[in-house]
Amino acid sequence: MVRLNVPSFQKDVIYIFQFAGNSRVSSTSPFCIKVEAFCRLHNLKFERRDTTSSRGSNGLLPFIELNGQQTADSEFILKRLTEHFHLNFPDDRTEGIGFALERMIENHTRHLLRLDMSRTVDVIARDFMVDNNFPSFVVPIGASIGGWMLMRQFRRAGTAAIGRFTAAEYGEMLRNDLLQLQNVLGDKQFLLGEEATRV
Repeated sequence: MVRLNVPSFQKDVIYIFQFAGNSRVSSTSPFCIKVEAFCRLHNLKFERRDTTSSRGSNGLLPFIELNGQQTADSEFILKRLTEHFHLNFPDDRTEGIGFALERMIENHTRHLLRLDMSRTVDVIARDFMVDNNFPSFVVPIGASIGGWMLMRQFRRAGTAAIGRFTAAEYGEMLRNDLLQLQNVLGDKQFLLGEEATRV
């Protein structure tokens, strides 16, 4: 049995446990942002709980607590919310296309975006330090070291997921992913139609 972080919960209120954000984003994790955006799109009542110490049953963030039950991992969280609040796809074909798009975005496009971001992570590290009131004399050193560490992490994860290519080849793959998403979107409001879905 998992110990609840919110034992005195309100019925149907989603408690989202996630990495803290900064002045620009609600969280530094795209998976945490995905869960929050899903709740906002569907007007679900939620409370964000920024944490550095609590973790879900899989040892990661985000996780949610809903009606006394904990669910970890953004994919399982969205599945649970979809079922609990009856937010299903309009038909099986749309659900299949949505699943394929979601896998592409999370397992390919995301890594390409991180590889592209790896060129400017020192700016991300600096902004994080400034937003969290680090002493000004530490910021240049911390941004340099933090940026170097983030760049290594992004590049290592990207090459493990996609393979080793030149920067130009990564750029071409990213442009192609974004073009295909644009083609699927067309003139619709959302990727799979006029209603928001998990994707």
